[in-house]
Amino acid sequence: MARILIVDDDNAVQVTIRLLLERAGHSVVTAGDGRKGLGLIEREDFDLLFLDIFMPGMDGFETMRMVHQSRPLLPIILETRRVRR
Repeated sequence: MARILIVDDDNAVQVTIRLLLERAGHSVVTAGDGRKGLGLIEREDFDLLFLDIFMPGMDGFETMRMVHQSRPLLPIILETRRVRR
């Protein structure tokens, strides 16, 4: 069982990924933005990070750079959704 952090500003995306991972037996924590995610990473250990690229404030790329400074070996899966107009 892995301990996984999901950082995404879209609650529906958080819930969807969380349900899939929990059904597979993993422990999941969520954060709604990069700063909250970084705070969790500083205080807790995670085996994997799901990270949204496009978020207001601190985007996923900036968040990823800061995560790599403190946890360089933490695997990160970047995710986003494309909105068609």
